[in-house]
Amino acid sequence: MIKDLEAARNVLAVDLRHLLSALGPRALASEWRVREVWAEGDAKPQLEAFDGSELIAGQRLAALAQDVSQIIDGEFSAFESGQAAPWVIVEAVDSTYYAVRSDDPSVLAQVRSAFQDVTDYEHPVA
Repeated sequence: MIKDLEAARNVLAVDLRHLLSALGPRALASEWRVREVWAEGDAKPQLEAFDGSELIAGQRLAALAQDVSQIIDGEFSAFESGQAAPWVIVEAVDSTYYAVRSDDPSVLAQVRSAFQDVTDYEHPVA
């Protein structure tokens, strides 16, 4: 769970663009399933239109992420070419934190090294 805060305003200082950058070239080369997004900013209509039924290029997602002021909620799953399972899932949760899930410990290590307030988080079972 990533909860880096902007000290002066006590708001989340991390957004999707920061996470994509932290995940590096692999994120840009992946295809992403985007769903249940609530965002603010110029790219809001495009991001909120995705319903998870299609994959978009990592480069396109990165460009859209640059054109929002905030991702309030959303789920972003990255797939490498030919793979059925995502290598990382990034969840924006209520403007409060980002959850990053991956079976690859090196991915989680990358995220840990890029941000300050990172803790383990067990996704609740519904």
